[in-house]
Amino acid sequence: MFLLHCVFSVVATVVGLPFEAPPGANPLRVFLPVAITNGIAAAVACRKISLEGARWVWIPWALLIPYAYTNYPQAHTMGQHLANVWHQMFSAQCGDTECIYHLFVGMPFVGSVMYALSSLVVRWDASGGPDAHGS
Repeated sequence: MFLLHCVFSVVATVVGLPFEAPPGANPLRVFLPVAITNGIAAAVACRKISLEGARWVWIPWALLIPYAYTNYPQAHTMGQHLANVWHQMFSAQCGDTECIYHLFVGMPFVGSVMYALSSLVVRWDASGGPDAHGS
């Protein structure tokens, strides 16, 4: 079920991409459409199929982040290097071809984290929550 949830998360990210704010906009507006579509996808998918594996969909994307750090050309100092890679992946301040990491690592990572969190909420809701029956 883990791979199926990963596919759902990627599809939800692709669905949310056309609604992304343009580069240079508020970072919240940049990631919000992808987060919303992943939250909706998790809520629907986790009610229809097994919840197992849904909370781990962020791990493959998290493994790509250190890979991107090691693959990105080194800057003069380590601080500049970390800032450059951060802006490439998670900032709305990337340029033309610099947005590749943003598109292929940052957006799917944020979406998959939202997918995992939404699956935990669905699991919590299905188990009854702290006071679901009014007692």
